[in-house]
Amino acid sequence: MKNKLIYLFILLMVLSYSCVNKKDDKVKIKLKTNNHNLININLTQINTFQEAFSYYLISDKIEDSLIIKLLEDSISYYGFYKFYYNDSICVDNIDKTNYFKIDQELDDIYCIKERNGFSISIDKNDTVLYEGFLASNNMKIVFRNFILNPLNDKKLPEKTEIDVNHFGKFIIAKQGFFINASLIPDSLGRKASWQKLKKIVKGVLASYNDIRDEYALKFYGKYFDLLELEEKKIICQLVPINIFIYPYYKSIAEIEFEQY
Repeated sequence: MKNKLIYLFILLMVLSYSCVNKKDDKVKIKLKTNNHNLININLTQINTFQEAFSYYLISDKIEDSLIIKLLEDSISYYGFYKFYYNDSICVDNIDKTNYFKIDQELDDIYCIKERNGFSISIDKNDTVLYEGFLASNNMKIVFRNFILNPLNDKKLPEKTEIDVNHFGKFIIAKQGFFINASLIPDSLGRKASWQKLKKIVKGVLASYNDIRDEYALKFYGKYFDLLELEEKKIICQLVPINIFIYPYYKSIAEIEFEQY
């Protein structure tokens, strides 16, 4: 009887160990501090800070806390670069971890009119300002009006004419969102939260995606994600996504929009 109890105990220990390992595999993380590599997150290959940055901003995964740890450990090194949305990913459906790419050019002068850039800032207290004002209850409408400027408001993005395959001439707005965040801690450890940045980015992307769906339904009778590759390319020309993220805080003056 005693031997049976020992064998039963050993069996239970083995089964318990096996279950724990199986559960841990889903959130396995390996950080290589020399080159900030992250691998094996829920079967998704993430090898660079750029990929982790993109993965976090577009994901709804439970492993977010692990991604944030990597980002916080690495942001002081990468934070002085800017990131921009890699719109070609939406079309090609290739390399899902590279939605945001690092622009390693440190020249931050944008030769665009101020009316064409929508400024969003996040300070060290997580206070968010949209064009210098606190958020309202209709930010989705505000984003939509900025992206499209349907009434040709002179305070919103100006229009430009483009050639679109199968559609000929088409008028779109020259627009872009510039998100400035204080993600690098100050001497007291204060900084903007990654969660706040993620919420803002996903809100802006949702506005773009809603408009893309509207155009896709209008011209092809189906949602953007269901379009063929060539159809997606056309919708992307009609509704280009332009998002720039500064992990370190820059005022609108430092971005140096041209004044007209």
